[in-house]
Amino acid sequence: SNLLPGFAPLGADFAKPYTHPHNKVQAENFERWAAISQKLRWSVYPSTYLYPANSYPLMANIHRLVENFRYGRKNKVWMANLEFGYGTHDNFCFNDLRLYLIAELARSVDLDEAKLIKEFTDCCYGPAASGVRKYLAELEKCEREMTYFLRWNPDILSIPYVTGENLIRWTRDFDAMEKLLADRPRQLFNLLCVRWVLDETVIAKWPYLTEKERSALGDLDRRVARMKEVLVRANEEQLCSMRESDPARYKTALAGRVRSREAGLDNWVALAKGGKPLPAKYANRKVYRMLPSRHRGVLDADPDAAFGLCNKGKFPKQGSWFNVRRFNAGTPFGWESIPFAKPFGAKSITRADGKYRLYYLGKMTITPDSQLSFSPISFFSSFPLGHLHDPERPNRLYSFLISLAVDPEKKWVKLDQLLVFPTDEDEKPGARHQTAEDVVDSFV
Repeated sequence: SNLLPGFAPLGADFAKPYTHPHNKVQAENFERWAAISQKLRWSVYPSTYLYPANSYPLMANIHRLVENFRYGRKNKVWMANLEFGYGTHDNFCFNDLRLYLIAELARSVDLDEAKLIKEFTDCCYGPAASGVRKYLAELEKCEREMTYFLRWNPDILSIPYVTGENLIRWTRDFDAMEKLLADRPRQLFNLLCVRWVLDETVIAKWPYLTEKERSALGDLDRRVARMKEVLVRANEEQLCSMRESDPARYKTALAGRVRSREAGLDNWVALAKGGKPLPAKYANRKVYRMLPSRHRGVLDADPDAAFGLCNKGKFPKQGSWFNVRRFNAGTPFGWESIPFAKPFGAKSITRADGKYRLYYLGKMTITPDSQLSFSPISFFSSFPLGHLHDPERPNRLYSFLISLAVDPEKKWVKLDQLLVFPTDEDEKPGARHQTAEDVVDSFV
């Protein structure tokens, strides 16, 4: 009777309720704690987290939230701790609707969510409300049918329904809804907040779209300009009380919040517009080019870098720098850490002259949810890889090259791009990978 457990199911599939088979282990734990306690404190995750991609997946996540609240109430939840992956200040892609539903469901989990959603959308979007509900319903349907396990910090391009066809249709739907709100500035702004993550996903997907799809999606610069205007205004509104009470602090806070949210957007825009040409020997080979994602940070500007951006940090003198991390929902540790056959570290640097050079890391298969990690803690960064996985050829090997510039005295290193080349080889049967348990055991 004096036990109040705090249950934080961070390992759950963020696209599915706890009653879904993907979350069988989480549900079993939830119910076992409820069985020996009279009250539970539950950590609710209404949204995913930003890193490593500094962006959010295109999803509604409304049905899951409602089902989880009702499930929690059945399992003795007395207190809910709401931990949003991007805070409550970004009302993008239905985050404001999530907050409204949470407030209402906290009063009673038996309220009619369809009625609440209609009430909210009618107020916020006026003549465009039915179109917004249609978009919401389509996203929810996509999420229900998705077999991909959505972890807490996903590769946003691995979402299977993020296709050129869907992005074009949804873009046209929003263009039509904006016309309905041309003389309703408040409701138009609300609509643009819902559209923000769709626009970001279009930009992230840009290098993988056909020329015909790009043409149908419209001007890239116009989309980016609209997003930045919305971002500034959204943060101005959230900080309005500070603007009156502490103008100097308001100015600094506004700039910081806008800049931090632009971090992922800037990366996607740079990739969409293309970088400096690769060396001639790679000109006729299929290659995927990626920028590093800095953990909760903005990349450094660098005119010498392939896309004008890099991650600069202290030169790591020890250890292997790179490994592939694979997420596996079926294992207790969640991640498998897989080093390349030949470790790459400080001794691998051939020339230290401050100029960018390509280094070969090795070959590796890519799973539906994996990433390349640059491990030194001084400036940890990563490259999401899951969207490159080929389900028709799951054992295909990919070659990895990394672009680095090293200070002549080895005081710093700059990381600016990863090149991934599909090969014609498959991984040999029986190849053993180092697991998370192996890493822990060797460390101990």
